[in-house]
Amino acid sequence: MEAKNIRDYKRDILWGSVGMVAFMVIHLFVTDMFINGASPAVWIGLLIGVTIRNCNKGFTEKEGFVVPIVMIINYLLFKVGVYIPTEFVLFGSLSGLLIYYVHKGYERSKRIIIPLILILLSVFLFLNYYMFKDNIIKDRAFYKFVKKEYNITGDITEEDLGKIEKLSLKDNINRLDGIEKFKNLKVLRFWYGRKIESLKPIDKLKNVEELWFWYINLDKIQELDTMESVTWLEITYPKGGSLESLKNMPNLKKLAIQGMDMDNLNMLKGLKHLEELHVSDGYVKSLYGLEALQSIKTLSFYKIHNLDIDKIFELKNLEKIKLNGATVNDREKFDKIVKERNIQVEERTPVNLGKIIN
Repeated sequence: MEAKNIRDYKRDILWGSVGMVAFMVIHLFVTDMFINGASPAVWIGLLIGVTIRNCNKGFTEKEGFVVPIVMIINYLLFKVGVYIPTEFVLFGSLSGLLIYYVHKGYERSKRIIIPLILILLSVFLFLNYYMFKDNIIKDRAFYKFVKKEYNITGDITEEDLGKIEKLSLKDNINRLDGIEKFKNLKVLRFWYGRKIESLKPIDKLKNVEELWFWYINLDKIQELDTMESVTWLEITYPKGGSLESLKNMPNLKKLAIQGMDMDNLNMLKGLKHLEELHVSDGYVKSLYGLEALQSIKTLSFYKIHNLDIDKIFELKNLEKIKLNGATVNDREKFDKIVKERNIQVEERTPVNLGKIIN
């Protein structure tokens, strides 16, 4: 009965080595298998499989937990902004596991086999660097996205990038090195800005007029030099940071902020050219600071309640107010002033889908 629990480490080393080499070849020469920040569903499934296998075998193969747990931890680190390339983590943990198996199954030959494993890992890391070092765009997910989105065949050239005026970057892009080659870019959108290591490369884009950030840490914007060309900025559900960072975009004319709680608007006082301000789906304790934005012509509020109308009407050039599911602190006075000043009011009540379905 005990013989059933004896591990065949030589078999594990063989299959582990074959699998690692196969993954390396596919990653280097076929397709990028390891997208940073991608769903950990594969590793969760593997973890469940290893758990079931160990339950049936009396937990005699606990080392099988190493790779899926390490990969899941790396995914969680990525989500909070700690970036370690997925392929490095995977092949590093696989190499460590193989070395462990060698200690268990090849005691006499470990002085030969372990260096071979380390050489294999070193060769992979060298090829991984060498084969992609000359790419204009260094981040592989970014590189592949641009090739697919703009139907570029062959290597991406500066001429290719110079033709692009609008760029919407999706998930799993970490580094922006090379984005400065998009010299005629006018619109730049980040759908998951939290994953970006640094925004610094974009301050070299001298023609960008619109910037959109979803899930960005606002403090990253402070890294940027002054971007005088940017006139339109949208920030959606930021993950920390302060709007003080917008000082390096002095020529903003339109600003939209969604999903952010603010004590007041005093941090916007440096935006002297702002003509439109849209605030939605958050909590604004006070409109203090709004009075400093005397260039504003349009104010828009969505699901913001008990707005201080005294601060609103300190704006001398106000032409339009949009209230979408928003309320003011004195409706009667509000209606009177907008009529006297001939301010256009657009008002909507959000549709309650729950009531419609029921």
